[in-house]
Amino acid sequence: APLQFTLVASGLLGTLYSMPPFRFKRFPTSAALCISAVRGFVINWGFAAHAFIKLSPDVAAVSIPDLPIKVTLIAAFYTVYGVVIALAKDVPDVKGDEGHGIRSFSVRLGQHKVLAFAQWLLTAVHLVAAGFLVLGGGAMGDSNGRFLAAGLAVLAAESIRRERQDVDAKKPEDSYKYYMHLWKMFYLSYFTLPLLR
Repeated sequence: APLQFTLVASGLLGTLYSMPPFRFKRFPTSAALCISAVRGFVINWGFAAHAFIKLSPDVAAVSIPDLPIKVTLIAAFYTVYGVVIALAKDVPDVKGDEGHGIRSFSVRLGQHKVLAFAQWLLTAVHLVAAGFLVLGGGAMGDSNGRFLAAGLAVLAAESIRRERQDVDAKKPEDSYKYYMHLWKMFYLSYFTLPLLR
């Protein structure tokens, strides 16, 4: 059931995001919700739940309420990451958004404020994740894997903070380069998930 939920929900939200007459991408709040829902909760919870159920010794006896807390925490981490991606994606394209009458958060609040908030939020979620990994006990995996993942989360937070230091949010090439750095960190973070077994 989790895998089917993932496929149907991500397909439906992707369609609503792009297809007329809906085109949720035209509206900043609905665009951010679609991106964070799909990139965050739907895909990560769905695949993690599917893997947990399929890898359980007694697959027939496992149900959604039996999922460990780490499945929900992983989904929450990536949901926040999805919000950051949704916010940062519009920073390089303010002129295009203004020209098409799209009132993105970057247009309304300013590129610098949006990028600064995105960086703060993503740094914070990495540090919170590190705290959960250190303090979460066995619910988050064995201690060696948890501590290594926590250390990697702290390094990721520092990389996200450091990369933004020289970014001029009003220069599309700077903000786009930083946006792509966030995507690299997003995909690299998946390599820590096996440490949480």
